[in-house]
Amino acid sequence: MKAYFYFILVLLITVGCNPEDDGPTVQQVQQNINVGIVLPLKDRDYSFHNYGDYGVYDIPTNQKNLKAKIGLTGDLGVSPDDLIVKWISDIDGELYAGHPNGNFESTLTTSLSKGLHTISFEVYLVNNPELLQKDTIVISNIIKLEATPQLGRFMRLNWTKYEGSDFVSYLVYRNNSQPLAEITDINTLQFDYTQPHFATEEIPYQIVVKTSNPNWQYETLGSNIVTKITGDFLSIPYYIKKMVKDPIRNKLYAICSPKDLSEEADKYGIIIINTDTFTIENHILTTKRFTDISVVPDGQYMYLTQRHVDFITKVNLNNYSYNGIATHTSGNGFNNIEAGNNNLLYANVYNDNERFQMINATNGSYTESFNGFNLGEMRYNSSNDNLYYGNANSSGRLYKLNSSNIGTGTYLTLPQYPEFPSGVSYPYPVVTISDNGNHIFWDEFQLDTNLNVIRQFNDIHIHACSPSNQYISDLYKIYDYNTMNTIITYPNFGSNEYHDSDIYFTDENTIFTNKTYDPNDGSPSYSYIFRMKIN
Repeated sequence: MKAYFYFILVLLITVGCNPEDDGPTVQQVQQNINVGIVLPLKDRDYSFHNYGDYGVYDIPTNQKNLKAKIGLTGDLGVSPDDLIVKWISDIDGELYAGHPNGNFESTLTTSLSKGLHTISFEVYLVNNPELLQKDTIVISNIIKLEATPQLGRFMRLNWTKYEGSDFVSYLVYRNNSQPLAEITDINTLQFDYTQPHFATEEIPYQIVVKTSNPNWQYETLGSNIVTKITGDFLSIPYYIKKMVKDPIRNKLYAICSPKDLSEEADKYGIIIINTDTFTIENHILTTKRFTDISVVPDGQYMYLTQRHVDFITKVNLNNYSYNGIATHTSGNGFNNIEAGNNNLLYANVYNDNERFQMINATNGSYTESFNGFNLGEMRYNSSNDNLYYGNANSSGRLYKLNSSNIGTGTYLTLPQYPEFPSGVSYPYPVVTISDNGNHIFWDEFQLDTNLNVIRQFNDIHIHACSPSNQYISDLYKIYDYNTMNTIITYPNFGSNEYHDSDIYFTDENTIFTNKTYDPNDGSPSYSYIFRMKIN
């Protein structure tokens, strides 16, 4: 009987030790396995720290979605149940242990403590502690950054406080390997980036924590990266030739018409912008190419001119109905127009250096003055019923014309024109009149209504004055009216910008300006209308 039991025992041991029934060895699997973390992508984010550093920079409170894949080659006969996978953080320890799914994948959603984590994904055979293969990923889970556009002209950055004891500074990055600022106070958690930049482009921002830990000397302890647009603007797929403000409504009117007659667009006409909602409210007269626009002082009508068309379009601004006035320019049409009181219009004949007309809007009758005004800009002053006309030729003259008799008036010749050390000089053609009609701005000068010089600016050409004369603006800055101290510097509005933009204050705190761009690559021109606030 003992011999029988001994035989059975030997048989069982022999069968159990048969190498043909064993699974693959660790070495066999190691030679035929590849393991990789596929989510998040290891180069998901780009930091400008250390002259460029790809990585994963996350918000600490966000759940982390991790995914890894296991690839096996050869006929090893290994199933997901034969494998154990582990997710491990060098800070938080083991996050998960279990089998991969039927596709040899492992997914994990988990939270992490604050810190710079090295996450490992490890693979083992069941009941065997020897590592088959692993992959790692570094996740920066340090601080949270938020970026908020402010007033249509700068970006405000706010971030959470770093909680380590090795703090040296916060480095503020924006789209460049050189930090905008280094902040050494651990409790300073806000930074306003107010310097000029591209207001229409998405720009990435990041805060990097600099520490005294020598192990992190070459690491990037970065916040999440936030990409935002600073500007508050409307995008217009047309060239905006000119924009004017309605004197009684919260509206702006802009001419959509290519700069060159040879250039065509699918629409022309006038776009109407509601400044309260900052939306395009309407687009009218889309088949007409206008050269200039003017609104009468009482805000009831808008007048529009065209080149090579003997016709002035009159638009009722209460309902946008329109009709016209037949004109007499020998088919030339008009280049500029200004609307005054008493149904009088003032217009330069296009392509004729001398002809300047005063037109009765009710019946089309006109008188003509031959004075070469067409190279300048004019503005009607309803407070004193005079027309101010700034020549852009070398005479350097600003005219004050009788609104009912354009052949009479006075003029001011600026002292530096036409003499100039290197030749003939030309004045800047823009004429600006304050809302109350008391201040005239032309070239570098401010004048009273009688053309007496009040003050001269240094290479500053005023384009706008706020309603109560608290601020004035050129194309680049807003100034305090009294001291000429810079209040704000406008952001960079982009490349290929044309110089002739319009700027309007709709109140003491809000500015609108249009910018038109020519890509110079054959593609159509386009425009933006920006809204900005001082405070």
